[in-house]
Amino acid sequence: MLNNEVTVLIPAYNEEEFIEEAVESIVDQVQQIIISDNCSSDNTVKICKKLSGKYANIVLYEQSENIGSSKNGGFLFSKVKTKFVMCMGAHDRVAPDYVATLLKAFKDKDVVLSYGKEHRINHDGKLLEILDLDDIKGTFSSSPFERVYTIIDKLNRPSISIVFGIFKTNILRQAIVFNSEAAIDHVWLCRTAIHGKFKKSNDTFFEQRIINREENDKTYMKRIQGKYYASGNAKNLAYMITSQIEAIDSIVTKDVIEKRYYCELARKSLKQRYAGRGGRVDYRPVVDSCILKL
Repeated sequence: MLNNEVTVLIPAYNEEEFIEEAVESIVDQVQQIIISDNCSSDNTVKICKKLSGKYANIVLYEQSENIGSSKNGGFLFSKVKTKFVMCMGAHDRVAPDYVATLLKAFKDKDVVLSYGKEHRINHDGKLLEILDLDDIKGTFSSSPFERVYTIIDKLNRPSISIVFGIFKTNILRQAIVFNSEAAIDHVWLCRTAIHGKFKKSNDTFFEQRIINREENDKTYMKRIQGKYYASGNAKNLAYMITSQIEAIDSIVTKDVIEKRYYCELARKSLKQRYAGRGGRVDYRPVVDSCILKL
């Protein structure tokens, strides 16, 4: 039976090679899959139309111009009416029991995000490695400070597939942002962690396909901003850093000592990670400019 509590969102842009495989991996698990094609120039739309004709639970939208990946995500999210929501990449795959297994976590009312193991696969779908994601087990904590700090300190690109877990829609609606800044997924994971615990299932997995986009900072920003991209727009992590500090500082508590402790840990972690090594931008002044409201 198809689950009617979860809406699956699939943003797509020039994904003709893998989108059918991605859709086929999830189509038998939920009652509604919403795809938004971001004005692809390949056969993505043609393939999606074929799939939506074959499966009644697929809704397809076509953007008339490239609005950027962020705004396309916002468009998709505006269509969600179910209790839970899940996003997946148009070149990724999920296990056959992914949705049913992850939903079990919500028997604990404090859980706001449920996710599985991460299987990294190559272009041909062959397994490269399995990530158990145990480095972010601090997100299981009952302490909102520890949860948010864990996202700030431990989350890196290889383990970002936790964003492809299942979220409580009402919580994600409070946390998610769809502006055209860099690394906004880190921001809304921090904001989600304020509201409740994350939970990992070892009994299912998400397959993240590792694709060589040959993407530099300029093409990264073009992908995010689409038609809104202006020549010279640089990848800038100041928004992400500032918002992460604001997230941990926004947690309401009577224990000022605990709050100060975790806020300072977060600041220290960010300064160490973004110190400008290897010719990169030094974001330590950005961290220093954030005034804590303790």
